Amino acid sequence: MRKAFLFTSSIIDFPRRFREEYRKTDLIIAVDGGANILYNNEIIPDFIIGDMDSASKNILAFFKDKTTINSYPKEKNETDTEIAVRFCLGKNIKDIIVFTSVSGRFDQLFGLISLLFLARDSSAFASLEDNSFQAFLAAKNQIVPGKSGELISLIPLSEKIENISTSGLKYNLKQEQLLRYKTRGISNIFSEDKAVISFEKGDLLVVKMFKTE
Repeated sequence: MRKAFLFTSSIIDFPRRFREEYRKTDLIIAVDGGANILYNNEIIPDFIIGDMDSASKNILAFFKDKTTINSYPKEKNETDTEIAVRFCLGKNIKDIIVFTSVSGRFDQLFGLISLLFLARDSSAFASLEDNSFQAFLAAKNQIVPGKSGELISLIPLSEKIENISTSGLKYNLKQEQLLRYKTRGISNIFSEDKAVISFEKGDLLVVKMFKTE
């Protein structure tokens, strides 16, 4: 399946997953200042998308004849990342990886989470990640690869997650409920090399913390 790798301006360390998984058929998109990160790592994006308020002018000049730059007004109704995700969906890409971090603006983090719903409602899968975490909306029957000892959190974004069961975790659930106003699903631990999650109804955010070597 063709993937799209989106590089936002908040990346701190260059993502290992890109080095491991990128194929020539995949799409590389710099979201505004993400162009700076790609330039510093000698990678030419297929597209640079955004209002260009955080991308270096010198770097944009360097990329001008090497890629396609889609520039938008600074005053608009969507974030640059939403525009980039919609661009991918328009190209019928079903696997969208948004490289970002949790060290930037708090409000932007919620905006990024909302884009997971945008992808899902368009029959695509999107994830937010860097070298320390991965976050995505779980399918009703979801397998999550992991390593024993890694942290995983199951966070209800809807009022409740109904009849949820898990296996492969230190603290498993058996046809129970997770409620949006309770923190029960935070900081579980992989006990095996994968977790299996099933539930009947609800919007469940999975956040996996990668084990540092």
